[in-house]
Amino acid sequence: ARVASFWAGIDRQPGADSAAWLLEGIAASCAAIRSEGLVPSLEPEPGMAVATVAEWERVRAALGASAPSLTLDVGHLYVDREPDPIAVIRGVAPFLSQVHLEDMRWGVHEHLVPGTGDVDFPSVLTALAATGYQGPVCFELSRSSHLGPQALTACKAVWEQALPGTRR
Repeated sequence: ARVASFWAGIDRQPGADSAAWLLEGIAASCAAIRSEGLVPSLEPEPGMAVATVAEWERVRAALGASAPSLTLDVGHLYVDREPDPIAVIRGVAPFLSQVHLEDMRWGVHEHLVPGTGDVDFPSVLTALAATGYQGPVCFELSRSSHLGPQALTACKAVWEQALPGTRR
């Protein structure tokens, strides 16, 4: 793997100093990851100190050249009720280093097998392809390991429906 994806964690030091403390920790994590020859990539995670793409953008602006790239979990756009996930994908494409896919219902953080939630996979995958993104796109179904063969079949069908004739 060339990308080391990480999360900000829960803000356990609320108050005036927590923003600086968070940025310091992210910058230190990025430096350690880069020292190993890897690409640091922050994934906004619902309920954590950096929960949304907008919060990742603030981190990027504050850290400049030392900022992490973005691991975009498309389902999280649905959890956080982003107004237009396709516009978000287009806007962050130059900063992407990894993409996670799963189905989600609007406002609910539960990783679902494709076809059981609200994610518009054809639009999402078409938007990613249109941006020229060439990095990893991974289905994240950590709560569905007991459905391995069925989940794999569903993921393959979603991919082939959205991007016929392509392979990742």
